[in-house]
Amino acid sequence: MSKKIVIIGGGLSAKHSAESLIKKAKGTEVTIVQANRFVEWPLAMAVCLVHPETHDQALATNCDKFQVPGVTYKYGVAESVDVKTKQIKVAGVSETVPYDALIVATGFGMPLVYPKIGVSLEDRKDEVKRVGDAIKRGACIVVAGGGPVGLELAGNIRIEYPSKRVVLLCRGGVLSQWPDQHKQKVEAQLKNMNIEVISGASGAPTEYSLDQGKLIFGDKSLEYDVFLPAYSQGPNTVFLESISAVLDSKKCIDVNEFLQSKVCAEIFAGCLKCQRALHWHAEA
Repeated sequence: MSKKIVIIGGGLSAKHSAESLIKKAKGTEVTIVQANRFVEWPLAMAVCLVHPETHDQALATNCDKFQVPGVTYKYGVAESVDVKTKQIKVAGVSETVPYDALIVATGFGMPLVYPKIGVSLEDRKDEVKRVGDAIKRGACIVVAGGGPVGLELAGNIRIEYPSKRVVLLCRGGVLSQWPDQHKQKVEAQLKNMNIEVISGASGAPTEYSLDQGKLIFGDKSLEYDVFLPAYSQGPNTVFLESISAVLDSKKCIDVNEFLQSKVCAEIFAGCLKCQRALHWHAEA
């Protein structure tokens, strides 16, 4: 009987995992459980949110073109995993998906940069357009996040709309984990572009807002027309939360050096070394 390897995820990591397994794992059945029926290039969204007319260029909407040949696709949101029976429950589907090895390549949450899990293509395109229209109308745009994504998004807004007030909201400063020489260059460029930076801000909303609002920081307040969080909000692993000790305090899969769960040997994180799933089952 052939081994069943299931990958949960719909991005490049999932695709790469599937391609590697199909190439190297003869006699296995590979299935991808993918939440959305389209693929979106996240690196382009810092541009597309400011220029919604370019969104189609960052989308792959024809399943026949982005599917990996030889892989079975199940479209739907993974709700839970039963490690005893080795079955995956998919929302809205009565039939479960069995596995011998499970690779979790679901990425992480970042509103707008990544589409909502399970969202339709029509709703996603409408969302991107609404954000672009709101940015165009607004006088003050706040981008939360001092990492590369937040910087690029704030910069693109400034370039397209030179007269708007653009504020970059950072909890630990701009590029807080980068060398000082890089941070200083970026901070100087932000100043030249007239992008305000507010550091030390914590407790900012985790969801975007296209309506006027106010942020309070100690004795200071900031009124905005559009608020865009552009920072990672942790991995998309909610469907694993019911499994004892699989996730660490940051909701990441607690793994060994082979990216293999320490408590559930059949579960692997991401695509790097995903062939370890095959090697492990070959010896089991």
